Amino acid sequence: MSEVMFDSAGGTLPQWIELYNTSKTEALNLNRWELEIQNRKSEDLVGRPVVTLTLQEKVIQPNQTLLIVTGNARASSADVFPADRVYNLIELHEKNLRIKTPRDTFLSVEGFYLKLTDTNGHLVDEIGNTDGDRRTDDNPAWALPVPLSEVEGMRSSLVRRYDKGVAREGTSRQGWALAANFAKFKADGLHYGHADDIGTPGYRQGGALPVELSSFTLTRTESGAVVVTWTTESEVDNAGFNLRRSLTRDRGYTLLNPALIAGAGTTGERQTYTFIDTSAKPGVEHYYQIEEVSFGGKPETLVTRRLRGPVSPAHRALTTFGEVKQAK
Repeated sequence: MSEVMFDSAGGTLPQWIELYNTSKTEALNLNRWELEIQNRKSEDLVGRPVVTLTLQEKVIQPNQTLLIVTGNARASSADVFPADRVYNLIELHEKNLRIKTPRDTFLSVEGFYLKLTDTNGHLVDEIGNTDGDRRTDDNPAWALPVPLSEVEGMRSSLVRRYDKGVAREGTSRQGWALAANFAKFKADGLHYGHADDIGTPGYRQGGALPVELSSFTLTRTESGAVVVTWTTESEVDNAGFNLRRSLTRDRGYTLLNPALIAGAGTTGERQTYTFIDTSAKPGVEHYYQIEEVSFGGKPETLVTRRLRGPVSPAHRALTTFGEVKQAK
């Protein structure tokens, strides 16, 4: 299970799970495989808290994906989501799940556990933040991120992390990343549900994720300088960063750092960086932009944020990025 969209935008858009066939040569037939779903009881949940589905015939081609969805929805491309790559729960398991519309939820936003087994009962994969024991109250071992639709009006999926083509443990927080934390995923525009969704449904390389920026703060000091601080949760092939500033959001950015701010290369450990801008004019609105540069020399803008003009108390963080986006 390589990606999950548990955010239903308040019950207005379908939830989905992406399955990825990692084999480069063998197709997978899901006929008589079982998907066990355990949910933490919550007000948003419409479907049954605990249910096991016996899947029907559906083939996942080598190095391809399949979406298990509550119902048909708008997609970024019909080529990416033909009928043979979508498994419709309301058509095939409506009574068992006890859902009636494509917008009904089958995953709790507070916590869930999913287990996939093959026809012989062998464990294929398990993911989630609860313990998988039907006898317990399923208190989450780690918190799911707050649904982005509640704070920014758009949805973001959870994307599985991979190390050298091998998926990280699906029941660990370190096994997942929020798609909204990646500039590349925002730009790609892949979606199933709504055009504003952020995710990669239907696309999977099994490679490592790029630089994941989890926070970005701007702080004015008593002297008028601006302290720029940013934190990454992981980095891949990252030579370093450039920091730029402009008086307008869309143009006129000036490079602030005289040399590339060295990155951590490839790491899964959290890294924090700081740059002090002594040339910012007090009382003037500025825009700051962070750019990541790969070892191959390819630049990519990660985020743009505004420092408001009025002078603020010393050491007050004026802009924070990702406070509710971090997958704790």
